[in-house]
Amino acid sequence: MTDTRFPTGWTELDRLIGELGPKRFAVVAGVPSAGMTTTLLSLIDSAAVMGNVPTLFVDLENGLPIITDRLLACAGVVDYRRIRDGRLDAHDGARLRSAGARIDAAPLAITDLRGSRTVD
Repeated sequence: MTDTRFPTGWTELDRLIGELGPKRFAVVAGVPSAGMTTTLLSLIDSAAVMGNVPTLFVDLENGLPIITDRLLACAGVVDYRRIRDGRLDAHDGARLRSAGARIDAAPLAITDLRGSRTVD
């Protein structure tokens, strides 16, 4: 693994954390419904799915089905509410299948620790 850093795509965040890269561990915390999961899934899409950067995502709040559906929505550019509510059309289905193939090929591990208080 190289020591190359890569930007998050958000200039202000890069300024604060100095970009992401190997041997970096970032913890994001906040109150529920503040957009943390959506933001991080966007970063995962950029890093692991699009950039092929090995990535670990640990979630202490959401279950694996919700995390995977939300990542599919992000990578497929489909409104998550359409997945959640079962209102997908043929165009959505094609985008989600394509996103699913990209996610499957990505160097990504997702761990659901819902209900845990630590990542021990």
